[in-house]
Amino acid sequence: MRVCAVIVTYNRPKLLSRCLAAILGQTMKPASVLVVDNCSQVPATEALREYTKDVQIFRLNENTGGAGGFHVGLAEAFRQGFDAAWLMDDDGTPSEDCLATLVETVGRTDLQLCNPLVIDEDSPEKLVFGLGYSGRVLRSAQEALANADSDGLIRGAINPFNGTLVTRECYERLGDIKFECFIWGDEEEYFERARSRNVAMATVVHAKFQHPASRGTTVQFGLRKLELKLCPPDRSHYYFRNYGFNKFNYRGFLVAAYHGLNYLTFLLKSRQWSEAAKFASYYLDGASNLYLLKPSRTSLSRMLSQGKKS
Repeated sequence: MRVCAVIVTYNRPKLLSRCLAAILGQTMKPASVLVVDNCSQVPATEALREYTKDVQIFRLNENTGGAGGFHVGLAEAFRQGFDAAWLMDDDGTPSEDCLATLVETVGRTDLQLCNPLVIDEDSPEKLVFGLGYSGRVLRSAQEALANADSDGLIRGAINPFNGTLVTRECYERLGDIKFECFIWGDEEEYFERARSRNVAMATVVHAKFQHPASRGTTVQFGLRKLELKLCPPDRSHYYFRNYGFNKFNYRGFLVAAYHGLNYLTFLLKSRQWSEAAKFASYYLDGASNLYLLKPSRTSLSRMLSQGKKS
């Protein structure tokens, strides 16, 4: 299997160098490494000067978010004829046998999409994002190991874009990353798309991917204690819109209405009036899949078309 590693980076040159070093130090090296630079202040060509012979670098003229970067990188990897793409942000580091373990597992199972276990780089007993499994969330590596099947898999549960191996078969079924998501929701959208189309996917518990602890803040609210993600006001519209798209398009009208009203009630009760107004408009913009509000689908598409290979 010929694998292309894809790293999306934005303004984190030291982390990018660390991530690339971990990729090049794999026991099974990828056939190629493709870095998508989202218009960083320090261009990836400068940050990776000592590695230029080992990587392809695509620099976008504007920041298109993680979704835009992965959209470009995934499409380019398969355009170049690779059998699989290995996706990650610049702040993660795969263990040295991570890729080998993922590829070996795909070779002996029916998996088309798989993920390593995403562990806290400072507290490796913890899972950074948790894994939804059998109606609950696994929070520790020990829980993950205890719930894995005989193949070392937690089926139906992944943390996309954190060392995620996407096979060509998967790409042909799911298509490109939804670039309109920008940030905060693109990974959920890809997971939900895979789930809805019955793509065989799993977390491979013996493959490890180190990642910083999650900086997001969440609260539980409502009769069912739904977990709500709290976002800074200057960027919350991205999440609100993607939240609407994912709930309505993959969970149905009633679930989307319940989640939307629950989040709106939380914002109103906490007297976040401007955020409540923003939520209502952006949630509906996403639920309808119009993406008319800023940044619009049209403007994001234009930004993506301006990328070039460095």
